[in-house]
This record gives sequence, C-alpha cells and structure tokens, in this order.
Amino acid sequence: MTTGPLSVEDKIEKGKLLKEQGNAEFKAGKNVEALRFYHQATLFLTGLDNGNALSSMVPSAVLAETAKKDITDTLRACYLNMAGELAWKRAAGAFGDLAR
Repeated sequence: MTTGPLSVEDKIEKGKLLKEQGNAEFKAGKNVEALRFYHQATLFLTGLDNGNALSSMVPSAVLAETAKKDITDTLRACYLNMAGELAWKRAAGAFGDLAR
C-alpha cells in the first residue's frame, strides 16, 4: 500500500504520539528507548512552525496558532526530556567518579 506524503496535521499528531511513547518508555525505566522516541518526534516536528514545510504543499497555507502551539509545546517537552536525561547521565557519571 503506497501512501502520499503526510500532511502537516498528520506530522503534528505523529510527533505528539512519539513524544507520548517516549514518556511511557521513560516511566518504564527504558531511558535509551525514550530518547529514541523523543528524537523521532523532533524530526517530525522541526520546521513545521516556520512555514518551510508548508510552502511545498500549499503555497498560501497559514499554520493555525493552535497548531503552532502544539508544535512548540511538543518540541519543548521533547527537548527538555532529552536534556534532563543527559544531565542525569552526567550527574551519575560525576557521582561515580567521586566514589572512586
């Protein structure tokens, strides 16, 4: 089954779904898997809010403010979660160094 390119709305929904999957993996203690989902979510969402993705599909399309907010909120959550995981690894590494 061949499908066409995803619409902007589909990409937003996919990004949100991937973020939620990352959250579930994080809660399950599967941090590496969580980071993968967060990274995939950012790939789906990056650039959608600045119009670049829209120009190739619909020249006069204007992204609704609610869609921009969804994109921004989801990206922010993903980046914060990824940064938090990296900070945790650094802190754990530093503690390990101190324990030696």
